[in-house]
Amino acid sequence: MLSSQVDESSGQTEPPPHMEPSSNHTTSSSDIDLEGKKISSSPSLDSAYLVEFNGEHDARNPLNFSPVRKWLIVTIVAWGSLLVTATSFLYNSCYGQLDKEFGSSQIVATLGPSLFVVGLAVGPMVTIPLSEFYGR
Repeated sequence: MLSSQVDESSGQTEPPPHMEPSSNHTTSSSDIDLEGKKISSSPSLDSAYLVEFNGEHDARNPLNFSPVRKWLIVTIVAWGSLLVTATSFLYNSCYGQLDKEFGSSQIVATLGPSLFVVGLAVGPMVTIPLSEFYGR
C-alpha cells in the first residue's frame, strides 16, 4: 500500500519518496510512476515514433483523404472482417462429407471451426499486448 505524508503547514498530501519527480523531468498530471520509472502518457516532441505531416494539405494525412477514399477503406476492412468470419460458418456445411471421406465423428469435425472461432476471440487479446511491448 502506498503511504503518503501530509504537510502540516499547508495540509497538502505529499507523494511517497519513490514517486517524487526527479530534477531532470518535469511532472505533468499525465505522468505514471511504474516501479520507480517515470513514464509520460503524453507524447514527447523528440519521440522517434511521432507522426508528422507536411502542413495542413499533406496528401498522406488521413484527415485530408477524399470521402470516396475513406469509404473505400471502410468497405475493404468491413468486407474482410465479414469474409474471415463467414469462412468459419462455411465449414459447417461439409460435416457430412467429412464424415464420409475421413470416417470422423461430428465432434471431431466440429473441432476445426471451434478452434477457428476461439482463435478469432483470443488471438487479439494475446497479440495486441505483445505488439505493444515488442512491436514498437
